[in-house]
Amino acid sequence: MFCAHHAREHGEKLRTIAVNVHDETGKLIDPPATEVER
Repeated sequence: MFCAHHAREHGEKLRTIAVNVHDETGKLIDPPATEVER
């Protein structure tokens, strides 16, 4: 598990050895859903 800025910094190297790369950066950037949207 890496924070976004470290994942971007080492992304190419990680992708050569990682089985799966799952980026959830959008969850940090998007505003939280309201009760109506859920």
